[in-house]
Amino acid sequence: MKLGIVVQARMSSQRLPGKVALPLAGTPLLAWLVGRLRRVASPLPIVVATSVAPEDDAVETLARSLAVECYRGPLDDVLARLSQAAERAGFSAFVRANGDSPFLDPALVERAHALYLEAGCDLVTNVFPRSFPKGMSVELLSAAAARRILRSTEDRDDREHVTRFAYAHPEGFSIRNFSASAPRPGLQLSVDTREDLERLDACVRRLGARALEAGWEELAACLG
Repeated sequence: MKLGIVVQARMSSQRLPGKVALPLAGTPLLAWLVGRLRRVASPLPIVVATSVAPEDDAVETLARSLAVECYRGPLDDVLARLSQAAERAGFSAFVRANGDSPFLDPALVERAHALYLEAGCDLVTNVFPRSFPKGMSVELLSAAAARRILRSTEDRDDREHVTRFAYAHPEGFSIRNFSASAPRPGLQLSVDTREDLERLDACVRRLGARALEAGWEELAACLG
């Protein structure tokens, strides 16, 4: 069994184009995320999955500069892109991470990893239902389940949102959820807009050197 992390990242975000490469306290968002993921206690290999669109040459260049493998696949079929990236890397299951979540807590990845090994399920998630802030979403999906979803639906939304089909058909998948002890589902810790970026930038500057290692609760307290 080989588990890994697949980071979905592209430059063509509608609300904030190029956000994965934008500086947060002087460091690109994607670099913050990779740095956090490298702090997972049981280290997992990381692959950045971007698209074949020319504007995503910049994502590949950034990934290579971070010494991270990069796979390029369909722009609009995110499920196929991530599944292909996992297959190319030889992952039997993969954590799906979003490039706009620079402070994803490695402890949550560890928790999902432990649950997956314990339960042997198709999907471990903390967003079904959501109890953690946006930006702390963790989904660990088996490669076999990803292929099954690909065979089961051609719906554009299903293919863009990756696990949407599994959540809509829980009877067909073995799903394990874990929840926050103090739920904060409305808090924004991801970057969707310029305002989000500015809020997180201010938080990072307040935390200083602790920003790379702070848990999600400390980040939540920093943002109020």
